[in-house]
Amino acid sequence: MNKNNRRVVVPSDDVINGQHRDKIEKRVQFRSGDVIHRTEDNKKILEGYASVFYDPNDPGTEYQLWPGVVERIMPGAFNKSLTEGKDVVGLFNHNFDHLLGRTASGTLRLRVDAKGLYYTIDVGETTISQDVWQMAMRKDITGSSFGFYPVETKFIDLEDGGLIIERHVADLVDVSPVTNPAYASSEVSARSRSATERELHRNNWFAKSDDAKRANRQRERLLLLQQQQMAMNNPT
Repeated sequence: MNKNNRRVVVPSDDVINGQHRDKIEKRVQFRSGDVIHRTEDNKKILEGYASVFYDPNDPGTEYQLWPGVVERIMPGAFNKSLTEGKDVVGLFNHNFDHLLGRTASGTLRLRVDAKGLYYTIDVGETTISQDVWQMAMRKDITGSSFGFYPVETKFIDLEDGGLIIERHVADLVDVSPVTNPAYASSEVSARSRSATERELHRNNWFAKSDDAKRANRQRERLLLLQQQQMAMNNPT
């Protein structure tokens, strides 16, 4: 993405009276790395990075949601969730029926370091926990993911018509070992696009641009990208 550009920065507000207005956003990052399986004191453990923070020196930490639109998970994005002691769950493939652990019970532990958000899950005796353990051992599970509600977001408008979305505060919901570590998969992209477009319109982002014509072009670009993605997902 071209970094030499005029920037229009608009904070988004996705919470009204403590209630989230959008569905949970889910992200899988290429840099999250493998799900690690190990034993400690005869206890099975699954762990890994659910999210990798944006590093300006590492372009691989800027993730494409769809053509022309990238997202950055900023350092500190999860601090609020962790310091407030929010009950975060560990799931398999973001499925709430496939519970692996949770922070409230101590079977899921979270920490943040310079690289990102790291999780540790104590593997239980449930069928799904044992299945996920076996899949991790076989390398069938190849990535990790996180689910969140956006709370504080900045939109950076690029001169080439692109858009950078920076997540500064996120309400963390879950961390998940996943089978499909594709950040730009059609399902994730479609969900992200619709949620992001709601954010843009909700904050009157287009109108806040000081160039109405350029804002119209940006709107047309997003609509065109949506049509192109729909055509790709539904070939005739």
